[in-house]
Amino acid sequence: MFRKITSLILLAVAALSAAAQESDMGLASNERVIGYTVTNDIDVANGAFGQAGTYSLGAYMYADNLKAYAGCRIVGLRVAVGMDLGRTRMFLYTADGNQMSLTHEQRQRLYQGWNRVDFNGDGFLIEEGKDLFFGYDYVETPEMVTADQGGIAASGEDTSGATLLLRDDTLYPVSGIGKLCVQLVIDATNMPPYSVTYGFFDTGFKYKKADEKIEIMTTIRNVGRDKITTLRMGWQYDDTEPQYADLTVNMPSGGNYTWNQKLAKPAGLGIGSHTLRVFPVQADGVEIQSSDENSRMVNIAIYESTVPRSAVLFEAYTNSANTASLGLTSIINQCGNMEGKAIFAQHHSPGTPLATPESAAFFERYAYAPSVFTINRAYYPGENYIAYSASDFIGLLPDDLIVSMFQDMVTQDLGSPNFATLGATGKCNADNSLLSLEVNIDALPEAQAIYGTMAAHVMIIEDNVKSAQAATGIGGRPITNNNYIHHNVVRLNHTGVKGQPVTLDGNNSAKLNFEIPLDASWKPADMRAVVYITKYFDEEIPADLRDADITNAIAIPLAGIASVDEIGTDAAVEGPSAFYTIGGVEVDGDNLAPGLYIERRADGSARKILVK
Repeated sequence: MFRKITSLILLAVAALSAAAQESDMGLASNERVIGYTVTNDIDVANGAFGQAGTYSLGAYMYADNLKAYAGCRIVGLRVAVGMDLGRTRMFLYTADGNQMSLTHEQRQRLYQGWNRVDFNGDGFLIEEGKDLFFGYDYVETPEMVTADQGGIAASGEDTSGATLLLRDDTLYPVSGIGKLCVQLVIDATNMPPYSVTYGFFDTGFKYKKADEKIEIMTTIRNVGRDKITTLRMGWQYDDTEPQYADLTVNMPSGGNYTWNQKLAKPAGLGIGSHTLRVFPVQADGVEIQSSDENSRMVNIAIYESTVPRSAVLFEAYTNSANTASLGLTSIINQCGNMEGKAIFAQHHSPGTPLATPESAAFFERYAYAPSVFTINRAYYPGENYIAYSASDFIGLLPDDLIVSMFQDMVTQDLGSPNFATLGATGKCNADNSLLSLEVNIDALPEAQAIYGTMAAHVMIIEDNVKSAQAATGIGGRPITNNNYIHHNVVRLNHTGVKGQPVTLDGNNSAKLNFEIPLDASWKPADMRAVVYITKYFDEEIPADLRDADITNAIAIPLAGIASVDEIGTDAAVEGPSAFYTIGGVEVDGDNLAPGLYIERRADGSARKILVK
């Protein structure tokens, strides 16, 4: 429903500044406005599309941002426009997931400047768990196009969700104009006088060096009835003594304040996983009771040492019955494996021909819409989700630029902290129906301190798989290509979504053995086993997915071990050998650096060798 794009159409805008006081808003004593704008400010008064038509413009507020107002009634709208627009439609939609329902609409004349629209009846209740989309139909006439003069009014800078176009049941963000001047008028009788919550909330990446300062940047939102002028905020690491900051603010009801501060760490906060809780204490001298709604808890991981990552796991969650997936698939195919540093894996949506039963839980964890992707399943601060939407890039930017962006993302994550090295060797039985895999893990002390228990995961991935793929035919009509060649197909999640718990010995090492059945229809020559490590969770969908990121990954091509009965034999063999790293990358056998390698000998047998 919500397709995020950079720019729908070029807007012709002219700047106009207007300041206002709350008393000028025409609100009753028990009324407040909520939305992306909460004043009478207008910075753009004559925005235009430059093409005649009717445009349903509005703002989209998520349920999380509306939670503090649950139980309040919406009694109307406030709308600003840059010229008299005549009689037009006002609307209010509720949204639950991908389903939008028209809750109210009525026609009213809009005059230049701010207009108040009172809804018929006693208003509409704000319910928990439901998003809202609200706005008006903007009609741009041929005369307005000729005069290069529109009537869209906006304020401030572009903000996600603040200016959207509804067309064909899909919402398209409109950029280049700022926040649309639309506000919900609510009955605030039952609101507490002082209450706050948060918009953007960022403490940076989870992993922090022991000597690194932790900085918070957040938007504090006043969701109480009264204006706030002074605010005391607190923070606490684990169960240590809380610390405080006294802020001078100017936050009307519905207003925001940006707080940016370095948070001192208490002495003795050692290597390992810790919690940081941020909470309000007082507003204008009145105590605010800390709650789940007004507090934020984040996990941080403090470390001293790290080891290089072997590779980055780039996963796509796609639907072959959806043409939108084709773009992401194509871009990934163009990325290559970056000299073994990138491992691409494509999970196919449940119900499609290439789906695996074990992947369904991954879709529940990450795939909020097709198509999305994750890089080491790592959370980027400030994002709404762990996964990224492919529609943010694909079809909007040149393919070569997106390929470069994806490769840069891999390179960036390759340099993030890692606390365990991985090695693996394997063999297939004579008919290639069973893969025996031995995995070796060597961990730093940080691994156990940060993760508690680690989990080892094994996936089987295949290239050159012929299967159906939705595509676009001549004239834009949908077609199905039944001979499409898929790559990076996840054939099996052998260890499921939770993985196998890892027990480390006294040397912080572990050896695990896996017996993995291979389907007779699969082609080992086109396959690789992917091994990766995460924190272990008892549940399939952890309470905090942000701790479920991948610390290291390797890929082992099966081409070299298919039909090989033994690895490790020392019998003499005539002819040259080929040498590979544990990650499957071929190296020069005459110049091997110290480490563990696989020797592939002339007769096809293989063995592990240790170079000291």
